[in-house]
Amino acid sequence: MVVSYCPLLDRGLLRQRYGVTAEFSSQWPEEVAPELPAPVIVRSGEAGCQLISARLGLLPHWVRDPTVVRKTFNARLETVQERAIFKDTWQRGQRCVAPAIGFHMPHAQVGQRWWLAPPSLEATDAEAPASVLHLAGLWARGWSPNGEALMTFTLLTLPDPHDAEGPRWPALVPDHQLNAWLSATPDEAVSLLVTPEAGNNWQRLQQAVPERHAATRIKNTPKDLPFRSRALPP
Repeated sequence: MVVSYCPLLDRGLLRQRYGVTAEFSSQWPEEVAPELPAPVIVRSGEAGCQLISARLGLLPHWVRDPTVVRKTFNARLETVQERAIFKDTWQRGQRCVAPAIGFHMPHAQVGQRWWLAPPSLEATDAEAPASVLHLAGLWARGWSPNGEALMTFTLLTLPDPHDAEGPRWPALVPDHQLNAWLSATPDEAVSLLVTPEAGNNWQRLQQAVPERHAATRIKNTPKDLPFRSRALPP
């Protein structure tokens, strides 16, 4: 399970790596947990990409209860084609990529978590874009109780390749498969994802869970509902 992650916020790197620009003003947090907004890459046209702002926690168009996002911020790749909350989005090819520099995993100790990240990302390094993690996900446009369009997404997860009973890992899109992931058929897309190769050179730190993540924050009032995107995919 991916409990939260740190998005790539450098707009220059977003433009360099994905060829996209933010044509709207968004304030993204340094750490994205369920209900919070983040930069997300989606398909645009036949071979292009588009940057949108969406909240973590999938809210399909037919769901009217916004609190469902408390349970839909992760989706198992093995069952995404079966679960009602995800299968329509999967079959429609509404796949996305959440650019990240690291992520958090559950820890056996209550109140603690693991922080994992690839080798340090240096913006001045010509090879820096290769260190960005492409978290695989699905996006959906839902509706708030007052009728406003809401852009939301979920992160896909895979089992640990070395321990089927162990914690689940974020599904990653390899650099050379980005365009394929966004445009592939559902059957083709399954084979494109990999788990992190968290070798010895990765950062792995034990951290305390921030107090703000200890309780959910969604309420049935418009100001607390997921962020409305200013750039909707076609």
